[in-house]
Amino acid sequence: MARRSRPPGERLPRSQPLATPGPEIGAVLPGLLGIAALAIASPWLALVPSTLTAVLLAIAVLQVTYYAVKSVVAGHELLQVVLWLFTACYLIVPAIYQLAYREAAWQDYYIYIDDRRVQNALIVLNVCFAAFGVGSRRRKGRRPLRTESPDGVTATAYPDRPRELELALALAAASLALLPVVVAKTGFAALFSSRSARTKQFEASGVGLEQAGGAVAALYTILPGALALAAAYLLLTRWRRGLRYSPLVLWGSLALVVVYSNPLANTRYVSSVAIVALLFVVLQPRSRRGMTVVAASIVLALFAIYPIANVFRSADAEPEPLSLSSIDFDGFQQLVNAQQYVEENGHPLGIHVVSAALFVVPRSIWEDKSRPASIDVAENRGYAFTNLSLPVFGEFYLDLGFPGAVVLMYGWGRLWRRLDDDWLVGLTAGGARLVPYLAIAQIGIIRGPLGSQVPVSEPTALLLVLSVLPILQGPSLLGLRRRGPEASAGAALNRRAD
Repeated sequence: MARRSRPPGERLPRSQPLATPGPEIGAVLPGLLGIAALAIASPWLALVPSTLTAVLLAIAVLQVTYYAVKSVVAGHELLQVVLWLFTACYLIVPAIYQLAYREAAWQDYYIYIDDRRVQNALIVLNVCFAAFGVGSRRRKGRRPLRTESPDGVTATAYPDRPRELELALALAAASLALLPVVVAKTGFAALFSSRSARTKQFEASGVGLEQAGGAVAALYTILPGALALAAAYLLLTRWRRGLRYSPLVLWGSLALVVVYSNPLANTRYVSSVAIVALLFVVLQPRSRRGMTVVAASIVLALFAIYPIANVFRSADAEPEPLSLSSIDFDGFQQLVNAQQYVEENGHPLGIHVVSAALFVVPRSIWEDKSRPASIDVAENRGYAFTNLSLPVFGEFYLDLGFPGAVVLMYGWGRLWRRLDDDWLVGLTAGGARLVPYLAIAQIGIIRGPLGSQVPVSEPTALLLVLSVLPILQGPSLLGLRRRGPEASAGAALNRRAD
């Protein structure tokens, strides 16, 4: 049935429960595709010397495939689709290849000789996957609601929140005010040069990470981009809801995002988060077709675009051919190294996780603040180069053991379930407005380590959380009058696709 827009201000009927996929789709298809994925992986699994290792890998394949397909079929679980597809492509597929051919990154030719450590790492993965899967299950009797009447009418009228607009304007102004401060340290050209050149400019100006410390370095390298991204993000969500959004400030914020987060002078993670988060806000994938496109895009990006983007690392860098045992896929190797670290040093009782969450606290105040966990793990293994990944599943286990990892993964699953259900309702739900950013930002958390990735993603996340707090529901602080919804292109686009 064709949908028509509801006239602004028309009363919306009581929310209706969304019909979930039937058992023939919602349950059977994920299982069948899980078996198909296992059949595709079987030639590699047959090359794994240890039968127990191959079985544990097979269980991991079944889990990630089942949950990924289940989320795609649901049609609105954007957070879970990204989590499972990225985990499958970044961890599970490379792990199968590396164990089948005994190849690992960083020329560590002996890492996979110890079958016991490899199997323990796989057990950690499977337990974490299961804990998240249980946490993300919808509780019996609770179904997501759609803000739509039975006759197919979709609402386009949203209450204005003037303080939200004022927050976005303030963030844009703050980002713009920091531009001359950053340019004074690097020069404008360095912001469009290369990652290595930009880093050297900051170091030469005395505000590099080693010279000035994390807090000062973040003021120049992280905060300006976080402010610009948050401002553009909030204004786009207002545009999509048909609310006042100040086109001039929106375009200015987008320009600042390009300056601060372009792929030429930033890591692949920073630029990807900025671009994809804004695309998710505009496109709002909320259908099976949309989730399928997201899933296919993740596979294409990780196996095709990600290695090519290495060309931006430095002026003389070249695109790298895809290799599942390259340094871009060192995640599983670090999971195995984490087992060795725990055997020799025990569990540090959450110090790495807490230090990452409280990254803004300077070491001059907190002398025992931990370094990123991957550095400790790499040094324990004897690596000279310690700027490596450490997937969050392994870091949870390293810090807190199985009990802590299970609790954290279960809680993570519960949170993603709630936010994904909010995403189905639309941008009217406060939690839904966080989903586009969290969906892409979580890939850095999954890759790890938390101590390196949280300082990059947490500032923007906190600014967006601030935008949905009840304090912004009050009257304007600057005297802006509350307006009704506008007939904008964003409002016209804000119809949920089937």
